[in-house]
Amino acid sequence: MIKILSENVEYARQASLALGLHFDLIDQHSGYLCEISNAQRHVHIAGGSINSWPVNSASAQGLATDKPFCAQVLERHGLRVPRGSAVFLSERFAALRAPGRELADVSALVEPLGWPVITKPATGSRGAFVRSCADLSELLTHLKAMGNRYDIGLIQEMVIGIEWRVVVFDGHARWAYRKKKSSIIGDGSTTIRSLVDSLNTKLISHGIDPIEADSSWFHKELLRLGLKLDNVLAEGLSIDPGPRGNIAAGGLPEGLTETPPESIAMPAIQAAEAVGLSIAGIDLIVPQGEVPFVLEVNGNPAVSAVEKVGRSDLAIQLWHDVLIKIFDEKGQA
Repeated sequence: MIKILSENVEYARQASLALGLHFDLIDQHSGYLCEISNAQRHVHIAGGSINSWPVNSASAQGLATDKPFCAQVLERHGLRVPRGSAVFLSERFAALRAPGRELADVSALVEPLGWPVITKPATGSRGAFVRSCADLSELLTHLKAMGNRYDIGLIQEMVIGIEWRVVVFDGHARWAYRKKKSSIIGDGSTTIRSLVDSLNTKLISHGIDPIEADSSWFHKELLRLGLKLDNVLAEGLSIDPGPRGNIAAGGLPEGLTETPPESIAMPAIQAAEAVGLSIAGIDLIVPQGEVPFVLEVNGNPAVSAVEKVGRSDLAIQLWHDVLIKIFDEKGQA
């Protein structure tokens, strides 16, 4: 039996069989592509680079993927977003754009934001190349490295607060959880350098760029603990390696709830509607006592977080409702 590596395809399979739909696994190598059908219609579900949710339009998904454009749309609809700017990372397509957002302009782009800043690819996912930079030299070095893989980067002000992921479907917040950042935890016998190397091997195998131990963030963490890279990290002691809270990058879900407070549910629903998405994973950050910022809108949200906390039933139920919508608006699959 083929092991289906995509969680979304597996949960779609379980929901389709419960509804009496036909499930056909097309990708016989890794199980990333399937067709679900009845006598009247069919739909393809896929993982990897293909959007898993066929209820989302291509235009809405494309807008969500472009973080700088998406932020402009969100702001236009009255939602709070971090201040920031796109920056082009190479000379590719220079003739097709207006001047003012090249690598040579980075200093001027950062000036209204202040240091440190958060930078990430404009079209990245899963925490790829997300980094906090403390000065211009570190920022330019990281942007140039990012340019080997991406054409456009995004520079944003640093916002401190509790980060949430809210999953929305057709105007309802289905569940939400706090995003706990990844950490390096000591075992009392392994050096920090070796722990970083081990974690980086895992990240690279999942297609995620490694932790940079020479970053200002990591250096500040070591100073806080009075440690160096070649010191053994005491058992149970943890190091915060950076700002990524993505599940794929080692983050963890906390406080999963099916009834998120209105203070985060409403901006998440509004963000999905502003972009035009039926299903969305909305990332919010809530500074203490303030209105939430919408960090990102994900038009292809993963469901691995609910699986990690033993609530795969939520993902299966979501797919059940999605398939009903696709095959029969009246609810008869």
